[in-house]
Amino acid sequence: MASVEQFTRVLKQAGHPTPEQTAAKLVAPRKPPFLHADEVTTRTKSRLLLALIRQLEPVLEEIASYDREIGRLFLTHADRCLIRSLPRAGKRLAPRLLAELGDDRSR
Repeated sequence: MASVEQFTRVLKQAGHPTPEQTAAKLVAPRKPPFLHADEVTTRTKSRLLLALIRQLEPVLEEIASYDREIGRLFLTHADRCLIRSLPRAGKRLAPRLLAELGDDRSR
């Protein structure tokens, strides 16, 4: 855990206007004791978490596939240069912007 002094140092480096007070506020909520669970509960919840992760893996694979297809279609789109010229529209955001905005210029 980071100390008040460590938080203060980072906040000062970042130019924060009140680093000491803010650091104290960041550390204060962490002082209450953490929740503790017995071994049986921990094992049971661990198994549940692993089961939920296995259920999410196919969804994440489909999302990745969908993103790849959006990227592929973006590279063939006539307005790709226009969308890429928008501020902060890099390789990942530009295709998503075009997908969200659509290509109907009359809208």
